[in-house]
Amino acid sequence: MTIKLSKPGDDEAVVFKNLIDETDYNAELMNTDMLYPVLKLASEKKDFTYCRIPDFHGPNCEDRCYFVTDIDTLPGGHIIIHCAIDVLMSYREQIKDLFVYVSRNEYEYNLLLNDPLIPLSADRRVVNKQFGIEMKEEELGMFYLIGIV
Repeated sequence: MTIKLSKPGDDEAVVFKNLIDETDYNAELMNTDMLYPVLKLASEKKDFTYCRIPDFHGPNCEDRCYFVTDIDTLPGGHIIIHCAIDVLMSYREQIKDLFVYVSRNEYEYNLLLNDPLIPLSADRRVVNKQFGIEMKEEELGMFYLIGIV
């Protein structure tokens, strides 16, 4: 089977990765795990960190993409590469076509949504006033009536 080995030019969290120096290799599949495949190929080159396998396509993805997690050297000029699936790149077209409401991202957030990961602070003041006494305009604002005695 033909695989494509390269180096990603982007961070792991990027959906559409820019792949650098992509090269085709013939490889032999050593296991049947689609999420963590192990491949044997005739090469001594070890400077790649990313793998695309066009033969692992399906109805939801055009090819499967993997991070190279480990490389073992064998005698005779062969190497074994261990891979872990890159879900974002493998399903990039489906992710691109999603219509979703994003409540939080790395740049913006919505304060109207309950999110325990966003630190909030409150300006807490206790004001005791008798009813019938006028409040000054600067004391008005957002406040809650907790109880009446």
